[in-house]
Amino acid sequence: MSSSWFYPLQKRMTKRARPTPRRRARLELEPLEERRVMSTFYVVPGTADNVTTFSSLQNALALPAHNAGDVIQIEPNSTPKSLFNYFIPAVKNLTIQGDPSFDVQSIPYFYVEDNVIIGTAQQGFTLKNVQVDIQLGTVQFNADGTITGCRIKSDFAGTAPRPLPRRCSSRQRQP
Repeated sequence: MSSSWFYPLQKRMTKRARPTPRRRARLELEPLEERRVMSTFYVVPGTADNVTTFSSLQNALALPAHNAGDVIQIEPNSTPKSLFNYFIPAVKNLTIQGDPSFDVQSIPYFYVEDNVIIGTAQQGFTLKNVQVDIQLGTVQFNADGTITGCRIKSDFAGTAPRPLPRRCSSRQRQP
């Protein structure tokens, strides 16, 4: 009889515990936010590889893989040539700059030979530390943009009427 009270405890100890079914974790991937690395492209004198270095500003702007925030840097002694409206890609925050380690006077001019219009697709467009010679066109910002540390020259020699002073209306045209 003394073993009778111990029997239920002994029976529980010898009984194997039934394994609990494993919960299977279902793995899922969450899409991450899109990230792109800003790149710097160079307009250089001499031989260019047309991947990161280019012989002219036109060639650098014609690259189809521009991303927001890219920088095109014009090096001293290069030949940036001309800027036309159709060369400017529809990319936000694109910067065209002269090499920051050189004075703006060391950076060669590029020529604006068309009416260049910066629209909402090019918002944040920046000209920085460059020399611009406006010959046959204008540069018009219809969206936010920046011109800083630049030398801008106009060689216009046409017969168009002089621009009005800001305080005058078309009826109060000054001579």
